[in-house]
Amino acid sequence: MTFGNETLKLQKTEIEIMSSDKLFTIKEAGEWATRHIGKNVTSSNISYLIQYGRIKKIVIYQ
Repeated sequence: MTFGNETLKLQKTEIEIMSSDKLFTIKEAGEWATRHIGKNVTSSNISYLIQYGRIKKIVIYQ
């Protein structure tokens, strides 16, 4: 993934964590990514990645 001029690489184990049964809100996803890559990832960054298909969005209707 690219933010500005920096390319951020997620390790395979981190991707596996994201692909588990746990779902995140956009805010939680930004907080998770910030902790795991050591860079500030905002809700806007996550929304951008969803919009351009880099992160899958799941909608649950109740």
